Amino acid sequence: MLKSYNLRENPFSTNPLTLDNTELLDKCFKGREKSFELLTNQLELGNAMIIGIRSGIGKTSFINYALYKLKDRYFYAILNTEENWNEESLLRSILSAIFNSLDEKTDRKMILKKLIGNAPSIVSLVLLEMFHLKDIKDEVKGIIDFDKKTYDPIQDLKKAIKTTIKELYDLSNGKETIIAFDDLDNMTMTNMKKVFRSLKDVFQTEHSHYVFIGKPWTYNALDGIMHDFINRPINLEQDQLTLDDVIESVEKRMMFMRDEEKKEAKVIPPYKDKNVLKKLYDIYEGNMRGILNGLASAVSFKNLNNTEPVQLSENEIVDKIRNGIKEDIEELENGEKLVLKKLADTKGGTLSLVDISNKKPYQNKTNVSKYLNGRLGPYVYISRITGKDIFWSLRPEIKYFVKLDKTFLD
Repeated sequence: MLKSYNLRENPFSTNPLTLDNTELLDKCFKGREKSFELLTNQLELGNAMIIGIRSGIGKTSFINYALYKLKDRYFYAILNTEENWNEESLLRSILSAIFNSLDEKTDRKMILKKLIGNAPSIVSLVLLEMFHLKDIKDEVKGIIDFDKKTYDPIQDLKKAIKTTIKELYDLSNGKETIIAFDDLDNMTMTNMKKVFRSLKDVFQTEHSHYVFIGKPWTYNALDGIMHDFINRPINLEQDQLTLDDVIESVEKRMMFMRDEEKKEAKVIPPYKDKNVLKKLYDIYEGNMRGILNGLASAVSFKNLNNTEPVQLSENEIVDKIRNGIKEDIEELENGEKLVLKKLADTKGGTLSLVDISNKKPYQNKTNVSKYLNGRLGPYVYISRITGKDIFWSLRPEIKYFVKLDKTFLD
């Protein structure tokens, strides 16, 4: 089916642009110039925080692009935040991420040998198991007591991280290390405060910079712990992609995925003109993930048997998106639809968790937030947090169709 568009792969994947494919990242990432400049300035001063309210706003793609652009000035490691991290597992993840990110030019073995020669056995075992370096293990058998049971894993791992960062700095004649935590909101606020409070000294390690990526409440959680060394957050929603950014990114994605067997043939877009992209931009309020989802609908499974490419008009693609959302909403229970209707009717378009909890079927307040993220996750998002209360709003595409049709949620 993709071949009919002269494409070899789907250019409308909603997965973030990653460091695994730097050519795609370099060519297809567009916009965020102000945020990139702000990030580089903040790294000169210390640590940084990147936030965005909605999923799909591009936080992960942005940090991957930034790290790629800064690779000649910094070593970097990026971690996917895990829900159940404790102090030891987080420190292990940092150490592992640093070593796994080093390229072949960096003498990892030399750093490992120095660490193993000076570090307690727990750190040595972590590193040796991580890289299966049997040759090093044989060399240090006489140095390390691998059966030693008494150690302090937290302090040992802290020491290893600090030593590694210093060794990298010395080896490279002054290249510092960036360690980024993506999807920080995977952790609960309670666990985040507990774990990060005990690791403040690690986050202040000389020659290192930590970047925390998540939703606004993650900054609220960290600010009380690390306000003395974390900068004002970079809000990507205040540096929104322009329509031109979106059009250029979409066109470059299609060119990058062009079928190499048809070098002379032009890529055929799944839309008739750029007005379709403008309409998608309006529906999703510039959210790139939503726009790509909308384009993917134009080359949906319904078109798999077509030998000719399907190019949708502005009205056709709007109808496809509307009908798809409508079908999903019809699967919701009446009580769930009632919450969506209440959000649509509320002045300002937001409801607090307390308000929602007092309505059927959400009498059990302790489970409401999790339930909203699950059952109603495709339709709502956390728009702000005030004190201990969480405020929810309808996603842009739902608001768009409700505005067009007051009966859309019936």
